Amino acid sequence: MNHQIHDDQLDHDIRDFLAWDAQDVTDAPTATEMAMRISSRPATRMTWPRLAPGLAWVLLAGLLILAIAGVAVIGARLLSDDTVPIGRSYEAVFLRFDEPTAARAGVLVIGVDAQGRERLIAHLPEAGYNAGYDKPIGVVSRSGLLALPASSNAANFHWEIVDLAAPAAEPVVVAGIEQFRESLFPPHEGFVAMGPVWGPGERLAIPWSEQVSRSEAIRHLSFVDPRTGVSRATEVPDGMSVVSQWASDGSGIAVESDRTGIAGGRTVLLPDGTLANQDSGVVDGGYGRRYRWDGTEVRIARQRIFAVSTEAATDELLSGSEGEIVDVGWTADGAGVWIVLQSAADARDVIVQRMLPSSRPETVSTIEYPTGGLPATSSQGHLMGLSPDDSMIYLTVDRWEQGGGEFGYATRLIAPATGASFDIEGAFAGWLAPDR
Repeated sequence: MNHQIHDDQLDHDIRDFLAWDAQDVTDAPTATEMAMRISSRPATRMTWPRLAPGLAWVLLAGLLILAIAGVAVIGARLLSDDTVPIGRSYEAVFLRFDEPTAARAGVLVIGVDAQGRERLIAHLPEAGYNAGYDKPIGVVSRSGLLALPASSNAANFHWEIVDLAAPAAEPVVVAGIEQFRESLFPPHEGFVAMGPVWGPGERLAIPWSEQVSRSEAIRHLSFVDPRTGVSRATEVPDGMSVVSQWASDGSGIAVESDRTGIAGGRTVLLPDGTLANQDSGVVDGGYGRRYRWDGTEVRIARQRIFAVSTEAATDELLSGSEGEIVDVGWTADGAGVWIVLQSAADARDVIVQRMLPSSRPETVSTIEYPTGGLPATSSQGHLMGLSPDDSMIYLTVDRWEQGGGEFGYATRLIAPATGASFDIEGAFAGWLAPDR
């Protein structure tokens, strides 16, 4: 049912509303007035918070300085924090047995930085990698491929390659190499290669001996594809030895004769067994650095140091020193020379120096060997590993006892920037690139 609204009351309400609306519209500003009001507001708003340009720049500079200071403080804290992961620069790689007395012990792969800090890179479970030695033997590429000798039977061994980025994966077995244990020598025991030599682009060369009779062995050099294990062997010419450096174009590996070495000729052995003189020079494999990239040799003669580019082109770099010069090697840029001395003041001590062009040698580290009950009376250090950025040097030290008998040897890892040296347990295997 509808309710009726009185007509008089409704008419009255409608008239009141219309009168109010008409009055409101009449008093409203015109469109021109509204436009003038709107255009005047921005100028009015900008007057109260606006700053003078000079003061604004001062405030901005202050905020920038505060931000930079904050970043510096945070960076300093991070750098001083021992929990910062190492691996941002080259690392020295060492191998250890996880159970030294076990017949088939596993291998620990350890990375060491220039502060002597260690990290576990990989743990390779028991796989017969002892090859009859008290320390594991292996050579690592800068990208993290590790070549290891593995036992085939009681007398022989072959080579396997482990990718340290995936250590649990099946290793790659190098085909075509089977040799007696007795013919295996730890790598880096001299500039002449006794083990695998890594080159540019993950190239790999392995010198090895095939025992054909009790008194005769044939020396081979195998060029290996480390990703597949496929290899190609060639004989090493008589009277020549494989050197721990590749041709810089990757075509072959350097060899030296017993008489002249590779100075000037930059002789390389190619996979087809031929010898070639490579104008492209040679490249360091991270071991001893007796030859510069252009093939120039740094050589010791009569306690003087020479740069020999050819037999007819020889420059004397140093005459006279504060001790007996034992070993030399080029710096990473090839402009300077690393020098290892037997101390004249105390023959037990080993001195490592760096000589830059047109300057006298500067001592970067002295390794002191006090008697301490040991019979050794003299020490001689040898450059067995130089990191590609010269941030670390791996040194072996021969110890001699009175009367000339050999006592043994020690090893040291040296950081030239600080002069610190570290005695690292295990066998040196090479260098791992930054942020690998």
